[in-house]
This record gives sequence, structure tokens and C-alpha cells, in this order.
Amino acid sequence: MSAKILTLLNELFNESTPPDKESLLRLIDETFSFVRNLKEGFDSKDPNRKEEAVQEAQEMKKALEGKLSALTEKLGLDPAMLSTLVQDSQAITEEEKNLIESVKEKFEQIQKSGKHAKPYKPLVR
Repeated sequence: MSAKILTLLNELFNESTPPDKESLLRLIDETFSFVRNLKEGFDSKDPNRKEEAVQEAQEMKKALEGKLSALTEKLGLDPAMLSTLVQDSQAITEEEKNLIESVKEKFEQIQKSGKHAKPYKPLVR
């Protein structure tokens, strides 16, 4: 699995202050790279490459579940309460809403084409 994405996740979750926009954008860029790499693995004709992609996806799922568990414990919330909080649009700033919309658009592009409709441009320059 991409060590870089795990490093970024660890940095974000270990900070005592909320992450800055640039850190979040770097994480999003790494996430897109990771997902593209997984897709290439799943689409590969090489069974070893496919198995490697499955293992990477399972490792990422386990890491994210661990981070979610730590976050909910730290906040004193259960996962359902956290989900409700995240979905409360009044708790999100306008800048955060714009960032979320930008990420949704990129995901939609990937889903529609199976690849990037436009050449990939990192969100952080």
C-alpha cells in the first residue's frame, strides 16, 4: 500500500489542531493516485497484480477503519453520530463546501470515464 498516503493520514490524525487546506489537498491528491493505481491493478490481466490490488484495498480499508475508530473514540461519538455530524451542512464552512464539491466533481469524472476525462492536475501545486 502507498506509504505516502498512510503517512499523510497519520499526520492529519495525530495533529492536535485541524488540518490546513494544503494538507487536506495533498491527502486528496494521494488518494486519487492510490485509487488510480488500484483500478489499474483490478483491470490488469496479471493475476499477481490483481491480487496485489486486492491486498492494498484491504489494507487501506483496515487502516481507515482504525482511524475512524480512533476518531470516534477521541470525540466520544459512535460512528452513526459522527456520520450525522459530518452530514450537517451547517457545520461546514463555505470554503469546505467548495472543496467537497471540487472533490465530488473529480470522482464523478473518474466514474464516468473509468479514467480521468482531463489530464490529472494535482489540487496542490
